[in-house]
Amino acid sequence: MAKDVFKEFVDQKVAEASAMPVDWEKEKNAWLNKLSQLHNQVISWLTPYITSQSIQVGQEMVTLVEENIGNYQAPMTTITIGNILVKLEPIGTLLIGARGRVDMKGPKGIARLVIVPKESNGPSVRVEVILPGQTPSPRAELPPVSEWVWKLASSPPRITYTDLTKESFLDALMGVANG
Repeated sequence: MAKDVFKEFVDQKVAEASAMPVDWEKEKNAWLNKLSQLHNQVISWLTPYITSQSIQVGQEMVTLVEENIGNYQAPMTTITIGNILVKLEPIGTLLIGARGRVDMKGPKGIARLVIVPKESNGPSVRVEVILPGQTPSPRAELPPVSEWVWKLASSPPRITYTDLTKESFLDALMGVANG
């Protein structure tokens, strides 16, 4: 009996994997595109300060390692304000509840930026117990990644999302730079 249950389990997982193949190169490229959009947005918000040379913004490549994607290079944005360095460090794209995360790290803290559905106000968790012989409920359709947006995530345990706007970005930047 145990052998039959395990065989059913294996057969189900093999069928699921072949029914929903993942194009990991496409996933990585979508993530890198979102990182580029974030960098460009940061540049546009800081342009007056960059032009007056009171802030310097740069970019360097860092190596990320993710399961199924492997090793790859991703851009990290750096912001220098006086003698304070703030890094927008990419964490990865294979995350629970988000399609990517960047940590804004400064001397006084960390702010988390995540890629989530536009209408999302916080992570949602769905738990379903499926007994042998039962069919799982259909999954809710999510919008394509191209429609997901960057948001600021509060610290755990009660995580909420705030729209990433010029004002919210500058507030977060001041927070991690000056506390």
